[in-house]
Amino acid sequence: MPRGLPINKSPEEKVFGIVGEIVSTDEGEVYIKETNDTRNIGWDQALAYLRSPTPTATPTVTPTSSRPFVVGQTNTPTPTPTSTPTLTQPPFINPTLTPTQTPTKTSTPTATSTQTPAPTNTRTPGASIPPPPTPTPTPTIYYTIGATITWSVDQPVSQTTGGGYLVGDTLKANYSITNQANLSSFEVRVRSGIPDPYGGGWVTISGPAYTYIAPTAGYYQLGILVNYMDGRSISIESSVITVVSFDRPIVTMDPSTVTRGQGTISTVSISEGFAGLAAITSWGTTGAYTIESNTQNSWNTSIEDNVAGYGAFYLNPFKRLTNGRTIYGTSVVITVRRQTYLITYTLDPAGYIKYSYENADGVSTTLERYGAPIQTIYPAWAEPCASSVTLLEPGGPGRTVGLTPYQC
Repeated sequence: MPRGLPINKSPEEKVFGIVGEIVSTDEGEVYIKETNDTRNIGWDQALAYLRSPTPTATPTVTPTSSRPFVVGQTNTPTPTPTSTPTLTQPPFINPTLTPTQTPTKTSTPTATSTQTPAPTNTRTPGASIPPPPTPTPTPTIYYTIGATITWSVDQPVSQTTGGGYLVGDTLKANYSITNQANLSSFEVRVRSGIPDPYGGGWVTISGPAYTYIAPTAGYYQLGILVNYMDGRSISIESSVITVVSFDRPIVTMDPSTVTRGQGTISTVSISEGFAGLAAITSWGTTGAYTIESNTQNSWNTSIEDNVAGYGAFYLNPFKRLTNGRTIYGTSVVITVRRQTYLITYTLDPAGYIKYSYENADGVSTTLERYGAPIQTIYPAWAEPCASSVTLLEPGGPGRTVGLTPYQC
C-alpha cells in the first residue's frame, strides 16, 4: 500500500508493512515489501525511479516506458541466457494505487506464474541481458626453425701439417639447431662425387661424435635434416670441400756419402706419389736439408755446398699441395766426410816415432814406427789415409810427421 509521505532514504528497519506494499523515498526510489510480512524488514528496491504522483480518478494500470520492476518476485537478478520461458515486460505500477490492488499479468499464453529464482541477489539497474560469449580460437604460436652445419678436421692424418682436407683425416660435422626444445628428430648426413657431390646419395653419419673419414679423393658435402614436433622440417647443406690424396713422397740420393772438398755431385730423386685433386707447388729447400718435391722427379746438387761441417745429416722430403697442406715423407741419411791424404814421417836419431791421425770420419788412431835413424818414410798406398795427423811425445830431435799432397 503506498504511503502519503516519502520515506527518508530507505524504509528498511524503519517502516512496517505487509508483503506487496509499495513505498517511495525522498530520493525518488521505489521499494517493495517482498518478505517478512508485517515487519519493518524485507524491503527491496524496485527497478524503476518513482515519478511524481499524478492523481487520477481511475485506478487503471498504465504501462510506461520507465524501467520496470517486478512485483511479487523474490531475488530476481538479470535473466540468464538459458531461461526457456518468454515473459513480457511487467507493467509499471503507479504508486497512487491502493494497497488492495494487485498488478495483473499480461495475457501472453506462454507466460507462467511460476518464476525460477536466480542464484544471486545482485541487481544491476538498467542492465540488459548480455549475449553469450563467442569462443575465441586459441592462436597457433609459431616458433623459429633452423640449423647450421660445417666441416672441421678433428684429427689430421699423421706427418702432415697445414690446412685443407686429406684422405685419412678424421673429419667432424659441427652443427647447431634452433629451438631444440621443440625438436622431434634430426639426421646428419654426407654425400660425395666427382666432379661434384650433388649426384651422390646422402649417407647418414652416426652420432654422437658425428665424425667421418673420406675413403677417396673427391668433393664432399654435409647436410642436416631437422624435424620439429609441429610437423615442420628444414634441410640445410654445407659448402662443398675438396678432399685430396696424401701419398707421401719418397727420396733417394746417389751418392749419399761425399767427401768435403771434392765437389761431388749427387743426384736427388723424389717420387711425389699421386697428388689427387690438388697440384704440387714448386720445389726448393726449407732450412738446410729439407727438400720439397715437385713434378720434376730428379735433379743434381752438391751436398757439401748445402751443409756445414762433417758428419751425418738428414734429407727430409715433403710435398706442398695447393690446398695448403704439407705432407712429409721418410728421411734419408746423407754423410759428409773429411778429405784424406797419405802420411809421411821422419824417424828421430833413435830410429823411433809416435803419432796419431784421424780418418775421414774423424776417428783417431795412434801409431808407432821404427827404422833407421833420421830416415824419411813415404808410405805405400796401403798405409792409412788421414784427414789430420799429430806428432806425439816422446821422441828425439829430427822427428817429423805430416800429410802428403797425395789424396787417398
